[in-house]
Amino acid sequence: MKIYTKTGDKGTSSLYSGERVSKASRIFNVLGEVDRLNCDLGFVRSYAKHECVSGIRGIQSLLISIGSCIGTRPSNRKRYEQTRLTQLDDETKALEEQIDEWTGKIPPLRTFLTPGDSEHSNRVHAARTTCRGLERLLVALCDDTKNEIVDIQNSIDDGKKILDGDNKDSIQSEINDMVKLYDDTVTLLDDLKEISKYVNRLSDYLFTLARYIEEYVEKEGWGWRLL
Repeated sequence: MKIYTKTGDKGTSSLYSGERVSKASRIFNVLGEVDRLNCDLGFVRSYAKHECVSGIRGIQSLLISIGSCIGTRPSNRKRYEQTRLTQLDDETKALEEQIDEWTGKIPPLRTFLTPGDSEHSNRVHAARTTCRGLERLLVALCDDTKNEIVDIQNSIDDGKKILDGDNKDSIQSEINDMVKLYDDTVTLLDDLKEISKYVNRLSDYLFTLARYIEEYVEKEGWGWRLL
């Protein structure tokens, strides 16, 4: 199987649900940032081995699943149900628990932090800034989805106003389709909000991890380099 398909030569690419969308659309910006974050985390994980980075690989796997969820529209109901992340709230709570554990071992932060005290912690900070950028894009994607919901509702309302005409059955069928689209888009928005919440907590996790490395692990004299 060839790695190149030439199907994207005209500036579009396929979502996992089948639609072809411009590569300049916000959803591909989001997916690109998910990929960037995964690479940054891989850089963190490959640089050194210590128990404090043992959870990174699981986060990377979850980011792949998050990308699949974001890149699948409810228009393909079967595939969308397969990519939904129904346990994401548990993953968010797991991040919070780890943050609390690390926070209990390091001094309180009393000033703004300047990255660079160690190479490894700085790599974590770099991943954190990518994570923050992803969160901002996700918020914008949520706003786009909210606008879609408003537009769909307006179309439903407009359809109901002309239901008494000769094309009543046809119009009712269109309304029914729009109601289904409305419900699916609301579900999509709920999922995007949960993903945004997880990504927000992940940036806190990475910030705390960087501080933990600087304040605790480095001072314990761990040998970080794998090479």
